Amino acid sequence: MGACIGNIAGPFFFKSEQAPGYKLGISAMLVANCLELILFVLFRIMFVRANKAKDRLAAERQEGSIPDSQETAFADLTDRQNPNFRYVY
Repeated sequence: MGACIGNIAGPFFFKSEQAPGYKLGISAMLVANCLELILFVLFRIMFVRANKAKDRLAAERQEGSIPDSQETAFADLTDRQNPNFRYVY
């Protein structure tokens, strides 16, 4: 979705009166790339924390109380509901 919004809004930052340097357009691209990098780091931190929390919960539960991956594979569970789901990063 972000790429689509960027493709729509991006050309409006490149003003013909700023040619050939296009300072506004290049600045907007740099800001967008920096925000993208920050989002990647934040998502990684969130995924690591979620995986550690699920590992902790799995260790606290007794053996046999956690359904195996065959039981939860097609159970129509979200990533937060499925105790066997782990994020890959």
